[in-house]
Amino acid sequence: MLKSIFSTGSFNLASQLTIFCVEVLIARFLVPADFGAFVLALMVVEFLGVLAFKSYAVSFVQNSDAIDRDLNSITIFLLVLSILLVVVADLSSNLLASYFGSELFFSAFKVMIFVLPIMTIEYLFRLALMKKQCFWQVGSAELTSVLIYSICAMILAINGFGYLSLVYSFCIRHIVKLLIVFFHVLRKYDLNIELQLDVIKKHLRMSLAMTVQSIFLFSTSNTDRYFVTLAAGASGVGLYSRALKLVQVPLNQIVRSVSSVLFVEFSAMQNDQKRVFQILYLTTTLLCILFFPFTVIVIVYAELIVSLVYGSNWLQMVPLLQVLSIAATVSALSIVVGDLLKSQGVVYREIMSNAFSLLSLITCSLLLFNDYEVEGIAVSYVIAQIIFLISQVYVLSEVLNVGKLKYYRSLLIPTAISLVVGAFCYIIVIFFPELVSFLITIFFISLIYAFLLFYVFKNRLTYKAKFLRVLE
Repeated sequence: MLKSIFSTGSFNLASQLTIFCVEVLIARFLVPADFGAFVLALMVVEFLGVLAFKSYAVSFVQNSDAIDRDLNSITIFLLVLSILLVVVADLSSNLLASYFGSELFFSAFKVMIFVLPIMTIEYLFRLALMKKQCFWQVGSAELTSVLIYSICAMILAINGFGYLSLVYSFCIRHIVKLLIVFFHVLRKYDLNIELQLDVIKKHLRMSLAMTVQSIFLFSTSNTDRYFVTLAAGASGVGLYSRALKLVQVPLNQIVRSVSSVLFVEFSAMQNDQKRVFQILYLTTTLLCILFFPFTVIVIVYAELIVSLVYGSNWLQMVPLLQVLSIAATVSALSIVVGDLLKSQGVVYREIMSNAFSLLSLITCSLLLFNDYEVEGIAVSYVIAQIIFLISQVYVLSEVLNVGKLKYYRSLLIPTAISLVVGAFCYIIVIFFPELVSFLITIFFISLIYAFLLFYVFKNRLTYKAKFLRVLE
């Protein structure tokens, strides 16, 4: 399992870091409104992907009895449904553009919508490969498509294509990725053109529940962007989305690399609830030891980070970055908990968590929108993510039959470490220039983590016994 996590994680992390670095360079040629238009168009396309029932892919992985005939029927069903959605969305594009009030959005959406069937089938095939333990093949497909995306994006941006450099490169990336995963799927599955309604019906219950849940998740993740659009237009969305992505890229890619493997493993051992919780507890502790100090460093050095990454023209995003770094950390943790619940076949009960989170986001945004504008919406997003994680943990405790506070014990040591890191940052910045203090902080934290990793590995048997006693 650790080998699978490492191989998948290495490819995914390399891919996302490549995308991030390229988009940082492209930001020198584009303005926030360009990024905002692309983000809004992508948001609508991803929502249509949810409506295309791509959750059938998750049901295919979760169901241990699913075979090649299931994959064939699901592929045809999703392809037909996604094409129908493309037709409807294209005919409704003028209406959608009126909601977002941007000509740039309209132009971007008219191109990106036609990639929906490709994205849907690629997602299905990717999970089908992971069910066959083909983690290396999935990771290499992602990295290859990203490298092609990066080359195209840079060439187009330099030649003055503006926001279209992001749009065209995005389309090329998904076409390339589908071709690669399709090649690997042909070697692992016997693909045929067949649609058996009994297969669609067999997976319908879980897929329908997960689609409803995904709608809530999507709404929770993107309602804030709609409020930002109302407050500051496409330019505000550009600043907000880049601030969120700045912290989400390292956190979410680490989590998704781990979580994608854990979901398969949790599904395989779903009857051994004690073992499942032990793995979750250890995973959460280790992730938080990395994430909590990272969040503190971002909050303290936000202005320096924005200046170094995007330049002085983007300094308006500093307060957004400080607030959204907290939301990114909480959201990353909820991904792991959510995949565990899915592996246990728990979907409907988690929908209530999504509902509470969405309601809190809308309520807080309405209360803070007029007085604090974009910053108030960022705070609302943090509150919504915290409520979502708390609700998830409550459901988790009942499903795995563990104490309702047991999960939170995994946060104690990381919280203590982050407090020490925060105190160190605030003290050292008094005596040194900001850039020097930032580099010193990174150096010492890396040194301490390397020492702790070596020490724990050297005494791994002792710490394994202590860890198991904690969970008793």
